[in-house]
Amino acid sequence: MTTGELAARERIKPPSVSRSSHALVESGLMRREPHPTDGRQVVLQLTDAGTATARQEVAAREIALAEQLDELTPQQRETLAAAARILTEIVERVD
Repeated sequence: MTTGELAARERIKPPSVSRSSHALVESGLMRREPHPTDGRQVVLQLTDAGTATARQEVAAREIALAEQLDELTPQQRETLAAAARILTEIVERVD
């Protein structure tokens, strides 16, 4: 996706994506390719190493979250579930 598309998706400013993407390109986790129809833009794409790193990060976060959820009491779980429903409703109204 383009820098602008990624910024919109992540709800951050395009210059922030641009700075971050430079570091990711230099580290070999991302590459820049010419936009297929707009010569003024580039498309950002994860490399194989970037995809593997992203998957590892997501898996590690999921494990950490599951461990924390396992420690909640039944009442805390109910409270969390109610809060999640409320937050989902808010997000749906905003989007």
